[in-house]
Amino acid sequence: MDQKKIGLFLKMLRNEKGLTQEQLAEKLNVSNRSVSRWETGSTLPDISLIIELADYYEVDIKELVEGERKSEIMNKELTETFDKIAEYSIERKKSQLQKDGIFTEILIVIGIIISFTLAKFVADNTAQLIVTLICGWFVWGYGIVLRVKIRKELNELTKR
Repeated sequence: MDQKKIGLFLKMLRNEKGLTQEQLAEKLNVSNRSVSRWETGSTLPDISLIIELADYYEVDIKELVEGERKSEIMNKELTETFDKIAEYSIERKKSQLQKDGIFTEILIVIGIIISFTLAKFVADNTAQLIVTLICGWFVWGYGIVLRVKIRKELNELTKR
């Protein structure tokens, strides 16, 4: 529990009701010094007074103890949830891109194999040699283009 936060919340609630510390102290049968200590975060109200304060200010006890209204708590929780979802989504995308990166490396190797190895063994004439080399270079080039795209996307995701 953050006493200062609770104190500021109590002060805000009192001001919303348009009361002075003395008037609130009178309603609760405590000294105005006690109210001052609560609002500065030096001390906290007794548990029985917390219940009474919650009833008087028309807030939940949980809100008093956490020092903020439910909507603020819920917004914070929603923000945290969305942050976790976004983080998970980014990690999942990174993982997929890394898998795609392995695929592009395989494409590059296959392109090299087609270009140099198969060209020697499969091509019987110059036309077949040229077609085999072009196919190999195409696969190799496509692999490199994909590799560059994937690395660029990974760099953008890493910056987030």
